[in-house]
Amino acid sequence: IDATESLDLSRTRIRADQYARIKSPNVAMDANTTLDSPFISLDIGSATGSVMLDSLIPRTVDRISGQINCYSATWTNELVEFDFSNPDVTTSNVTFINQHIFIVDNGNIEKTVDVTVAENFITATNITIRDSMRISTGLRLAGENVSLEAEYFEVYDKLNNLGPTNFVGTINLSNFGSVRNFGGTVLGTQPGDPLSTYYNGGLWYSIWHEIDVDELVNDGSIYAASGPVYLTAQSGNLNLGSVVAIGDVYLNFDVLDAGFSSVGAGGFFIASGLSIPGKIHVNIAGAINDGGEFQGATLNTWYATDGFEMLAKPMFGDFHGTAMTSFGPEFGEVVHKWAGEDRGLSVEGYKDNAAIGRLTLDGGILSLFTFDTVDGNNALYVEYLELRSFAVFVNEALDIKPGMKIYFSRANVPINQLDGKFGGRLRYLPISTAGATTAVTLASGQTFVAKNNLLFSSILDSDRDGIANSQDTTPFDEAKITVEYVNDPAPTALISWDAAPRTEYILQYKNDVADADWQELDRRTTFSDLRRVVVTDPAAASGHRYYRIIYVP
Repeated sequence: IDATESLDLSRTRIRADQYARIKSPNVAMDANTTLDSPFISLDIGSATGSVMLDSLIPRTVDRISGQINCYSATWTNELVEFDFSNPDVTTSNVTFINQHIFIVDNGNIEKTVDVTVAENFITATNITIRDSMRISTGLRLAGENVSLEAEYFEVYDKLNNLGPTNFVGTINLSNFGSVRNFGGTVLGTQPGDPLSTYYNGGLWYSIWHEIDVDELVNDGSIYAASGPVYLTAQSGNLNLGSVVAIGDVYLNFDVLDAGFSSVGAGGFFIASGLSIPGKIHVNIAGAINDGGEFQGATLNTWYATDGFEMLAKPMFGDFHGTAMTSFGPEFGEVVHKWAGEDRGLSVEGYKDNAAIGRLTLDGGILSLFTFDTVDGNNALYVEYLELRSFAVFVNEALDIKPGMKIYFSRANVPINQLDGKFGGRLRYLPISTAGATTAVTLASGQTFVAKNNLLFSSILDSDRDGIANSQDTTPFDEAKITVEYVNDPAPTALISWDAAPRTEYILQYKNDVADADWQELDRRTTFSDLRRVVVTDPAAASGHRYYRIIYVP
């Protein structure tokens, strides 16, 4: 169907035995529009500025397909009859029997077939795709805002890499489903590519990824099957997200939030014990906020099979909430470089110095973990140093080069076996110093103990007043609650407040202001994101009720 001006497919059902093609710059569709064809091509647009594919393209259609196996054979049998009662007769009766057989096997016949989208060309300001599809030949989504929301959106090898020729003029690209393509994904890197925002809330699977945008948010999974991942943005957010590459991972951001994140570089052959090299490259110019420790535990899990490196220190922030694991191959060396400042045996080394919460070195037989300097005078501050497997043989498994130092607060091996090694380049910094705390009194009179790395953070804003904790005279102001009464369906009180990250909130109430004790109504713990918390209280409709919030950062 080819309409040069407009095409109204409202309440239309189209069926084709083999192939259906729809082409028009202005297509109108509704929820009753359906296509029934094993092969479909679309080249459509919309005068309204929006195109949504939702229940238009089926996953399968009813068609008889498959292979029929046939076997045919012929042969001849001879039937010979003798008359044994008359010995004088030497001849016999011979009967020729011709045989023929024909066998038909329909065991490979299917009643349904998968639908293939040969071409998917859409032009509109806003494009939303909710239909799952497999695209074989052509993909061009020409729209400023593209949202992929399908359970699966598969692009085959005839299209090679996904890039600006597939997302034409796209400024904001979002994925809430599962995208799989069997080439690379290259977004925002080409001259003239306007892509500004990349959001991935599902799975984006490619052979390799290279993404360069203004704002990158990944709370889903970015996976590279046999190559590197390059992520570059002014603002990066990996909260609750995963980035895994069977190769290197490059994190290039001005500012990065990475709470409850997972980053992996390299792979493993479990049966043979061999590994595929992969290094994590950290390049953060401004600030890193990894969420910090939560109730004494690290929130993020990062690993690499070929070490990690940070060639320039961020201006602000640390990796207190991150567990970094470096795997060393048998008979192999992995090199690490870290641009932290050497501030000696001082708590200052753990503040705005890219300090790490947990460093694990896990080595195969005769593996070597090398730590080298970037500018001739660097240090890596680690709260907990864990040595596994061959790495427990410190003298053989570690090499800390001159100009580089590692400071640690705790370890899984005796301190006296580590402190002072390598000419004093491996030093013990007592946990009582690194874990310094300060008593804080709130306006209500409540007192609690806050970790110094939280209290003096240059990037965290615990009370959400726009002032970083280190610059705020009251960094832990009381939460301001709002109470609203609604009738939906019964009278109910809605209690809400702006919640800061990594904070435990306890909502309490009194039925009478003169009551001696407060009763607990609700308890909430936030993670690394800022959010508005809403609690319902149906019992409040029965009379007066007073509320307050107690919280512990």
